[in-house]
Amino acid sequence: ESLAAALNVPLIALFSDTAPSGDVTFVPSGGGLSSQRVGADHKHDFFLLCAQKSEAMIFDAARVRLDQNTKYEPASHFGQGHVLLHMLSGEMVYACAKQTYALAPGDTLSFGTMLDHGVDELRTDVVEFLMVTARPT
Repeated sequence: ESLAAALNVPLIALFSDTAPSGDVTFVPSGGGLSSQRVGADHKHDFFLLCAQKSEAMIFDAARVRLDQNTKYEPASHFGQGHVLLHMLSGEMVYACAKQTYALAPGDTLSFGTMLDHGVDELRTDVVEFLMVTARPT
């Protein structure tokens, strides 16, 4: 108490960094923040399920829905970090590092984002997948 009084701070302030802290996000089934990603020749809707940021990393997850009217740029995305795609419904071909992957419900694809990547073809009218990304801040 004497130290807190001498520093003119509440006693609890001396212990503020000793307890772990962090964010928790719960999104009920069918929920998420309705969002839209727009680029020069690219546009799609998605539901943001979480977004976490620390000193070292940004982590987010989204439920992405594409249909035949979605504009996308095949294999034209790249950056730093990692992506995990998990197919929920529909079928599509995803290009990554000059390879193509036919994805159907239950399939998972993960890769480093420094590799050229993107949707190559939608094989059904609608596809939906979970996209989890982690990248440095």
